[in-house]
Amino acid sequence: MICHEHKFIFVHIPKTGGTSIRRALPEGDDCSVDGSPHGTLAMYHKHYGEPIFSSYFKFAITRNPWDRVVSAYHFNRMQPEEILDQDIAPNWKKLIRYAKEHSFDEWVKTPPFADRQLYFISLEFDFTRATTHGLDFVGDFASLQASYEEACKRIGIPSTTLPDINHGSSHHDYRSQYSPETSAIIHEQYRNEIELFGYEF
Repeated sequence: MICHEHKFIFVHIPKTGGTSIRRALPEGDDCSVDGSPHGTLAMYHKHYGEPIFSSYFKFAITRNPWDRVVSAYHFNRMQPEEILDQDIAPNWKKLIRYAKEHSFDEWVKTPPFADRQLYFISLEFDFTRATTHGLDFVGDFASLQASYEEACKRIGIPSTTLPDINHGSSHHDYRSQYSPETSAIIHEQYRNEIELFGYEF
């Protein structure tokens, strides 16, 4: 999302607590190719141009990819059946069906889309990569409240207690969901951000 009043861009990476942060931030506009709230940093740069992009405060929240994949699976699996009859994005509908009909092991080994960009757990590296300037601040899901407060401090706006929204795997120990094989698959798929942010299984 982008807020012109307070001059900031928040890159909402899926399953990183972004919905909670968006609810707590001042209102802004989205920038994506499909109307979703998950616009990448490069999209904002292309759409708004260099003067705005370089002068606005840009931040994102990242999350351990092993944890995030588990969260994405359970988030889709727990969706009510009636949502499949609603007018939602076809790709999301496909993900919900796939999660409900397959085990987590199958979710990791045989994802429903060959194109990784269509998968709900698109890579953090792709969301935070831009043509020239990078992010001014990168917070972590493991310390979400503190990361949000630091972003607000840098923007110059008051912070509040974040609402608890869309915690699809809050009751799961993500490590227990993996086998050595599936853990290795995630390591390979997310190698760039594991190295960039220093994540460990």
